[in-house]
Amino acid sequence: MTLEILAIIILIVLIIGFAGVIGNQTTTLRQLEQTQRSLEQLHQTVESMKK
Repeated sequence: MTLEILAIIILIVLIIGFAGVIGNQTTTLRQLEQTQRSLEQLHQTVESMKK
């Protein structure tokens, strides 16, 4: 009885932790995409200044 409850609690904690890791990865991906866009804009600005 107590062992089952403990197992369920551990399972819930693992699922929440796993969801958190997945959430962090998508946030990092979005940040990388934003950084890439910023770099492209910077590159375009530099190119237009060269002309």
